[in-house]
Amino acid sequence: MEVLTKSYPTITYWNYKTPNTVTITNNGHSAEIQYPNDVVKPQISGGPLPNGTIYELVNAHFHWGSNDSLGSEHVINLQRHAAEAVHYNIKYGSLEEALNHGDGVAVVTALYRTNPSQNLSGLQGVSEALSSIREYETSTAIENFKLSGLFDGVDNSNRNFYYTYLGSLTTPPCAEAVIWIIFSRSVDVNPQQMAPFRLLLDEFNKPLVNNFRNVQRKNGRKIYLKWWTESNKN
Repeated sequence: MEVLTKSYPTITYWNYKTPNTVTITNNGHSAEIQYPNDVVKPQISGGPLPNGTIYELVNAHFHWGSNDSLGSEHVINLQRHAAEAVHYNIKYGSLEEALNHGDGVAVVTALYRTNPSQNLSGLQGVSEALSSIREYETSTAIENFKLSGLFDGVDNSNRNFYYTYLGSLTTPPCAEAVIWIIFSRSVDVNPQQMAPFRLLLDEFNKPLVNNFRNVQRKNGRKIYLKWWTESNKN
């Protein structure tokens, strides 16, 4: 796969490290985290995003497989589970409107690699909450949740490297409206932290696994690799 290197401004992350009580829901397709409406939500700007734009979090969700060898829609060196934080460009006022524009959505993605000797502290609360949402359309609260924890910290030096390209949502309506930001360095998680995901049930009371789209062709898209040493976060 041809990848081009490119320089980008620093990505700024707002409120990624601010603890909040969030809701995690089994929506039949994933375990989805949403912030309450009465709090200041995480936002991002800079990097490959259009100059001067701000993107606000819509939700964070996960992709996983029936075993540790598969689970994500993007693949880098065979890493196969994923956590994704979906944001919309606030100038469009809503996600629904943002989906109609090429710069409407930004998705920040980390690929998880299972490692029995590691434990991702930022994922632990999520993993423990899953037993309460095994059934379709059930929800529970997670206290002191920090979005940065899903990525092992946005100020981690390993977050200084990412791939980016213009693409589409990976679930219907698959709108061509997404700026993807995919951290090139994987995040180690314990297999026991991933196991509870596979106990979730879909709307047909079947195991909710392999909730990812197969890897797609580039179709002429250019993929860029950014590496940086500066840091800008809170």
